[in-house]
Amino acid sequence: PHRRRPPPRGTPDRHPRRILPPMLEVRRAELDAMIAHAERQFPHECCGILVGRRDGGANRVERTFEAANVVTVRQHDRFEMDPRAILEADEWARGHGIEVVGFYHSHPDHPPIASATDNEWARPGWHDGYSFLILSIRRGRYAEGRSWTLDGERLVEEPFQTT
Repeated sequence: PHRRRPPPRGTPDRHPRRILPPMLEVRRAELDAMIAHAERQFPHECCGILVGRRDGGANRVERTFEAANVVTVRQHDRFEMDPRAILEADEWARGHGIEVVGFYHSHPDHPPIASATDNEWARPGWHDGYSFLILSIRRGRYAEGRSWTLDGERLVEEPFQTT
């Protein structure tokens, strides 16, 4: 009889709603650009788009796009990404044979842990397999970053490394 192989990381497994967490890999120059963006926007949250390739279960970021935070209240702990920035990043990615693989935002003076609001923003069915990088900015300086991905209805931490 034919034995079934387990699915690769980042693809659906036997449970139709469950996604195995991918890994996020970000080029050093792109991480530096995101950090600079987050530090410039402090004490407000910044946000942006991660563009790259899905490769062997890893989301490999090749370019980032800054997006305006268009939320009008509570910019210190809320963000709403300008949808035009998402469309522009997606169009650029398609033109270069790559795709949107996730999003980033900052947490001013808070740890890079996915909040209840972050969990509401990440939508099952729409954001499955995407990475959500959160950058902690403390007193205006980068402290640490952690990445998250959807596992069913909630965000779970995924491995994150700089290349």
